[in-house]
Amino acid sequence: MLHEFIHGQERHMAVCHSYLYGYGRLYTRAQERLLSPKRYQVPSSLLKAMEWVFLKSKLDKLLLQLQAQLTAPKKKYKYFTESEVEGLNHEFVLLLDKARGIAGIPFKINSGFRTKEHNKAVGGVKNSAHLGGLAIDANAKGGSDIYIIVYACMQVGIKRIGINWDKHFVHIDVDYSKPTPTIYKY
Repeated sequence: MLHEFIHGQERHMAVCHSYLYGYGRLYTRAQERLLSPKRYQVPSSLLKAMEWVFLKSKLDKLLLQLQAQLTAPKKKYKYFTESEVEGLNHEFVLLLDKARGIAGIPFKINSGFRTKEHNKAVGGVKNSAHLGGLAIDANAKGGSDIYIIVYACMQVGIKRIGINWDKHFVHIDVDYSKPTPTIYKY
């Protein structure tokens, strides 16, 4: 963790350096234009003051950007946004995140948490695991995607999997009040 933090700091300092170097080159070109024989001479004290103000404003902006990056809240999940998993059980999403990492393919969530009204509208069963935030339906393009998703879920300990061949999705749930382990046609 400390190594990642230090590496991140070095990267940010390199970015700051490259910005300042780039702005310095722009400033030098502007200075050369001002000091060309065709132009009037600018006193060196004014140039130094201009340089200080210019560099200070750029450095202030870079430091604010760096501070914003360092204080930004960390993502809870590596592969899912908060909006994708809204209403789902946190521990379940952590398992899904691990499975997604193992699978190496996206888990596009077609259906996650459902309200009773939404569940009824989509034809869900009354005791659906979706109602408790314990299930998702993940899009699968074909047999190989289904295999990869099922394999990855089993690797992280998910023991309830349904496969819908017609609609191309895998139902994944951790509602262990239902028959477990099981793989079924959905």
